[in-house]
Parts: sequence; structure tokens; C-alpha cells
Amino acid sequence: MGRSNGKAFLTGETRNLDAKIPETSTPREVSAPPAWTGAIQIALPRWIAPFLSARPAIFPDDDRRMALVLELTREQVRVGSGGPFGAAVFASESGRLLAVGVNLVVASRCSIAHAEMLAIASAQQMLGHYDLRQAVPGGCVLFSSAEPCAMCLGALPWSGIDRLVCAARDADVRAIGFDEGHKPPDWVEGYARRGIGVTRDLRREEAIAALREYVVKDGEIYGAAVTSEAGSDDRDAIEPPAPR
Repeated sequence: MGRSNGKAFLTGETRNLDAKIPETSTPREVSAPPAWTGAIQIALPRWIAPFLSARPAIFPDDDRRMALVLELTREQVRVGSGGPFGAAVFASESGRLLAVGVNLVVASRCSIAHAEMLAIASAQQMLGHYDLRQAVPGGCVLFSSAEPCAMCLGALPWSGIDRLVCAARDADVRAIGFDEGHKPPDWVEGYARRGIGVTRDLRREEAIAALREYVVKDGEIYGAAVTSEAGSDDRDAIEPPAPR
């Protein structure tokens, strides 16, 4: 997140993110730039608090952790509060859920508001440290409904995340029109050299189903996809639904 006086702010409440918000991608018409408030604030949708309160605090294995993330993603698509992506940070050893994030790029009018970025930032703010390795004995693992885009790929190594677990592939996301940016084909090996493990394709079909549902519901595909940009070592995207 950005900084102001050394602080970034993420809150769990918001006034207007519960309803479908396709109009929020339209820039505000102002005669002069709005006054700077001294803080960057991105509020998670209100439905997340009751969603999490109905679920356990500990998730002992990878399958159950990813199941939570995909539940979160499906609810995000169902409610219409943002893009079809979810993420969560867990303590590696205990399996305790530390923070979640969903894609709020359109709702927040902020291009960095990806699910992974918000989950990581929320965990860091809650724990009071920018390096999750130092904040949590045994380290942290990030679960994501899809492989990271170019931005999130670069952010993870500085977050203190020890391991990344993904569902959908990069090519699955590109297949519905999102621009994932340029990514080196050996990014998994690059992470390994930095001590970050990567597990791919966990519940991949479920994640692809959520992407497809977003398309069916006419979810906004923000940003122009660069069709000539492969950007990944994966070419076997599952075809999105035919245009209606």
C-alpha cells in the first residue's frame, strides 16, 4: 500500500461496497483535485466480517485453506463487490487465519487493490510488522485463487511470505481478458531461489468456475488485455464461456 506519515490504513467496514458497483470505474468529475486526506484507505466489503465469523479460526491443511479462499472468491462474485479473486494469509505452523483480501480495484478506484496485496497488507498492519517472517514464528503462507500478476509477483518477496499456494493458472485469468502483465517464465524457480515455495493447481477447476461465473454475470474486465503478451510458462488455459 502507499504511505502517509509512515502509515497505510485498511479497515473492515465500508459504506458502499456491498452493492454491485459497475459505475465506480468511471472517474469522478471534479473541477479541482480533491483534498489529500493524509491516508490511503481501502475498506474490505462489510459481508466479509460475518462470512469469517461463521467459519473456524484454524485451517489445518492446504485443502481446507484453499477451500476457504475459493468460498471467499465465489461470494465476492455472487455479491458483485469486486473482481473474481480472493486470497488469505495463514500462519504456516498453526494454520491460523491471519487476514483475507478480495480484489477491489474498481470499487476502491485503486489499481494496487488486488486480493493478494490486501491480504498481505492487512496481515502486516494487524501484526505490526512489514516482514511477516519476523512477525510470525514459523512464517506465513499465502493462498490465492489465482497465480500472481506481475505486480503481486514482485511484491511477495518483500512481504515475508514463505510459501505461495495457487488455484487458477495465469493463463486461465488471461483467458477471460485480464492483463496479468509480463512475468518471467521461470518465476517459480526464481521464488525457490529466494526461499519461497510454490504449490500450483490446488482446486484449479473450482477457481476457473468462479472466473467463468464472473464473465457470465458481466463482471467488469478492467484494463486492456495484451493478447501478444504470454508472460507465463503456462499455455493451457481452459476456454472461457462463449460470448453471449
